[in-house]
Amino acid sequence: MPGIISDLTKKREKEEYIIRKENLLEIMTENFKQGITVIVDNKIELVNFKLVEITGYSRSELNQIESLFIFAAEQEKIKL
Repeated sequence: MPGIISDLTKKREKEEYIIRKENLLEIMTENFKQGITVIVDNKIELVNFKLVEITGYSRSELNQIESLFIFAAEQEKIKL
């Protein structure tokens, strides 16, 4: 039993560490004045409020978009 309890404790500690890092990332991105998004496997996973403000899309709408293009100027494209 001690080995199983130890394994479960280590797994829980790793999961808690990941959750803390994700929360820190969210806090950091919300404080930027630029629009920020985190994309994993071509899917938007995290957007900050500034990007919501810039695009006019809600967070849930942005999270459903597979890839996002923002046109800053006629010749300038920024792929997010």
